[in-house]
Amino acid sequence: MTYRTDSDVFAPYEQSKVMNKIIEEGRKWIDNKLAKKKKVALWVVSNCALLRGSEKRMKYTDALVEAGLPVDRFGRCFNNKNEFEKLSADDVWAYKFYLAFENAQYCKDYMTEKFWYNAIGAGRVPVVWGPSKKDVEKLAPTGSFIHTDDFKTPADLAKYLLYLDTNDTAYREYFKWVENPDEKTLELAKTYKLTGPRRLCKMMLSNRERKSHLSVSEFFYNETTNCTSSKEDAIK
Repeated sequence: MTYRTDSDVFAPYEQSKVMNKIIEEGRKWIDNKLAKKKKVALWVVSNCALLRGSEKRMKYTDALVEAGLPVDRFGRCFNNKNEFEKLSADDVWAYKFYLAFENAQYCKDYMTEKFWYNAIGAGRVPVVWGPSKKDVEKLAPTGSFIHTDDFKTPADLAKYLLYLDTNDTAYREYFKWVENPDEKTLELAKTYKLTGPRRLCKMMLSNRERKSHLSVSEFFYNETTNCTSSKEDAIK
């Protein structure tokens, strides 16, 4: 039972259930959230260099800032965690984008609270680095995110985000899934209603054919080098 879709029991992050509440509110939810947007991008991070991915995402973010993108950065990595906690509710809700940058790259189906809670649930468009675009398209509402792989350089991405910041119509396009969800998005919403334990219970009560795994670690750690490598691996 893991977050991977090829698990016996698919158990995505709990925050993914927020999709259902947002779709139920629809246009009202969009109008309420977008009316508060006055700032560009937010990133809160505490894991600075533990993994190879942690360092890579930090360098990417530095490049975005150098290219002129206003990114308010908080957390232990910037020695200002307390400052973020002191922000008013209006300030917290004001950001248009959240850098949903995971601490590892191309880990299969790995999308955490960074995407669901910090971005989608807060009415911010997630800018994704880490999971492949293919995996995100499979697990996220249609048209709800921006992926770094679509841009040749961080500067190109920064330019696009700055464009969206000045074009409310283009920015709102990333919320079409709320007001007019397609079939795939509605199916995802149904999927995310079921928690991992509930899925497990249903499977145990069914007559499903039993399987055995010779090695759980072989399944779980059968990942790309970019996903599993640590900072020490990169040095070697």
